[in-house]
Amino acid sequence: MIRTKKSFENAKKLDGQIMFPTLHDIIPEHLDDTVDFLTKWLQKGNRILITTKPHLKCVQRLCTDLSEYRTQIIFRFTIGSMNNKFLQFWEKNAPLYEERKASLIFAYKQGYETSISCEPRLDAYIDELIEDVSPYVTHSIWLGMMNKIDDRVDTSLWKLKDYMYLNEVKSIQRPAYLQKLYTKYKDNPLICWKNELRETLHLPITVNRGKQ
Repeated sequence: MIRTKKSFENAKKLDGQIMFPTLHDIIPEHLDDTVDFLTKWLQKGNRILITTKPHLKCVQRLCTDLSEYRTQIIFRFTIGSMNNKFLQFWEKNAPLYEERKASLIFAYKQGYETSISCEPRLDAYIDELIEDVSPYVTHSIWLGMMNKIDDRVDTSLWKLKDYMYLNEVKSIQRPAYLQKLYTKYKDNPLICWKNELRETLHLPITVNRGKQ
């Protein structure tokens, strides 16, 4: 993570909620800078949505060092699958499921608002994932799709066995499958639907500001 001196010095109160980070992730190597940056912006009274594929060490440090700003923070942890083979294939070098869940539980027990981003979903076992994380989610679970798969996924160096991961994602993004998923969870107050998924099902595009 690289932050300019200006981004630290120009902390100010902004309208709405700030999402952080947007172009990188929070990793142990840059944790001191991350805490420093977040502290300066939280001190101005900002509300911050911290989004990350969580490293437990990072979450523990953030929860401890930012505890006086607890009411201004939502942690949103990216968990697209409970299957570590899928996580390792699509998100190389990112934490495994067990560490992500442990991070969620830690933040929850520290009294922070917690949220899950299951965008994109990487396998068909979404029911098991929702059941496993829901007891520790206070805010929302976002379900979404892998967008523009054929344009964005470079398969030029793939082996034949790698295509099983791609085929799995494509199979769970078929409209019939998504409609079944929506029917099952549309009344669950924790579940939120990303706009790309809504478009696929021809649902109204909404901006649920309370869940962003």
